[in-house]
This record gives sequence, C-alpha cells and structure tokens, in this order.
Amino acid sequence: MTFACCTESAGKPSFKITYSGVAAAEPYLRLLQNVYEELGFEVLPLVTPVKRGIILLNDGSVDADLFRLKSTAENYDNVIVVEPALVKGYLSLLCHKKVQCDLNVLQNTAGAIMSEANLLDLFKPGELKAKMVINEINTKTLDMLEKQRVYYALYTVNEKMLNNMLSKFNHVKIKDVSGYHVINKKHAHLLPKIQQQLQQKLPLFDVNFKVL
Repeated sequence: MTFACCTESAGKPSFKITYSGVAAAEPYLRLLQNVYEELGFEVLPLVTPVKRGIILLNDGSVDADLFRLKSTAENYDNVIVVEPALVKGYLSLLCHKKVQCDLNVLQNTAGAIMSEANLLDLFKPGELKAKMVINEINTKTLDMLEKQRVYYALYTVNEKMLNNMLSKFNHVKIKDVSGYHVINKKHAHLLPKIQQQLQQKLPLFDVNFKVL
C-alpha cells in the first residue's frame, strides 16, 4: 500500500517522490523538496514499500524516488540516475544483540537473513549462502529484528542511522554503497537543472546535517 503524506497546493504542478519512510531519510527528502520547489514544483512525498516504489517510478505513476542503488536503477528502462550521489554509506549486516555477529553469518546455510531483494545484487556468486527472507518495508525489518522474529538483516546505513541503531543491534560492515536520486525519463529535460542544484546544495547539506 502507498500513502501520501501531503496534498497538492494550487498553482504549482505536483512532483511525486516515493521513499521508504524511515526517519533517517527525512533530511534528504527536505533537500529534494527544496530543489524541486526552486524549479517550480510542489513535492508530494509518498511512503512506499521498496520494490513497489521503483515499479511505480518505471511505470510513470510517480515522478521520482528519493534514492536508489545505481545497480538497481539501471535495471529499469524508464528510470534515470541523477548524479552526484545523494547519500554515501554502506551495506551492513545487522544482528540482534544476543547472537553471533560476523561475516561468517553470510555463509551459514542453516541461518536466515532478512533483506530487500535489490540488495542481493550487491553480492557475487558464492558470497551469500544463508537463506534469504525478502521484505520490502524497511521499518518492518527493524521492528522484526528488535522483537527477535529474525536475528539478522542486510541493511544500508549511513553514520547517523548507525549511531541511532547501536543501542539495539550489533553490526558488521560489508561494503561501501551510494544512493542516487532517480527520476522518470519523462523528466529528462530537467536533469541538468536537478544535477546543478544538487552540486550546489550537497556540500552545504553535508555541513549542516552531518549525515553523509
């Protein structure tokens, strides 16, 4: 199910952006709202399951997604990756405090790890042998991990997110990743202006919000 969090105001064309709804994404959403407002749009954020969001974007039902892995976006014909990277972080193995937490977990064929489907594309053949439990709602993954319904999860994090999680979970860094803002190709004519805005605003965003 997809939920809108706000309504369109009169006089400005709307620009629908899907995102996961996790609290750590909110600063990036505010940044993109500022970008599109300066381009003359009213941003309508939509909290959407991960897989559903990219499908809606590819179908043209929405205008953009807050950020995606480049490897995921490149699988969709109608999705354009916006440079530069919006967020830099890493893929992490999150573990409940009561269990072993190291990279051997990835190789344990008797174990189970919750993950978004797109994160599996980041692994080479043979790197991941555990049973994967696919879930596309980020907030639900963390809730299930905290309640011990699962003990392990693959999750993309930045430093701010990680600091907020350390009291609840252990973690192991797996690899560096970057998230890119993505738009539907019907907005290709806006690409140079969006990229210019991000190039100007990201350095200030880094200083002011301390989340990259």
